[in-house]
Amino acid sequence: RRVLFRSPSMKSTNTIRLLSLLSLAVTLAVSCSKKPGYSAFEKQGPDYYAGFITNCDSLISKASEGNNNHTNRLLYLQGNDPMLPPIIQSLHPTKVKVFSGIDEKGSYLAEVLIMFGVSREGWSIAWGQRDYDYGTNAVPWVLSINTEEEHRILFSTNKPPRIGNIGPQ
Repeated sequence: RRVLFRSPSMKSTNTIRLLSLLSLAVTLAVSCSKKPGYSAFEKQGPDYYAGFITNCDSLISKASEGNNNHTNRLLYLQGNDPMLPPIIQSLHPTKVKVFSGIDEKGSYLAEVLIMFGVSREGWSIAWGQRDYDYGTNAVPWVLSINTEEEHRILFSTNKPPRIGNIGPQ
C-alpha cells in the first residue's frame, strides 16, 4: 500500500487557492449587490431618458383621458400589460402605477412609478412631480431611481408637459 504524504508546501498552496476563491466570491457578491437592471438604467444617456420620459408622459395622458372634471385617476398595471410602451416593457417591471389628478389645493399632480421586485428587495423608477401651481410655483419634474437605501435623481426639468385636458395651459 502506498500512503500519500502531503508536504507543508502543498498545504499552503491549497490554503492560498482556497483564500483566492473566497476572495473572488466576495468580490463578485459585492459587485452584483445592485438590483438587476438598476445599474443598466442609471447608466443610460440623455437621449434614452428623453424617450423614456416621453413614454411616461403618454401613460399619464392615457390615465387622464376623458378626465374633463379634473378628478384623480390611478392606474395599476402589470409589468407585461400591453398598454405599457415597449421601452418600459423591455425593463421587465413587476408593476406600474400611473397617477394623474388635482390635489386639495387645486395643484396638478402626476407620476409614473415603475416597480421591480417586491418590498425591500425591490427598486423603482419614478417620473413625476408632486406639486405644480399652474405656473406660479413650478416644482421640477424629476426622473429618479430608488431603492431602500438610495434615491438618485437622473434628470429634472421645471417645464411640465402638457397632458390631456389637465395641467398647465
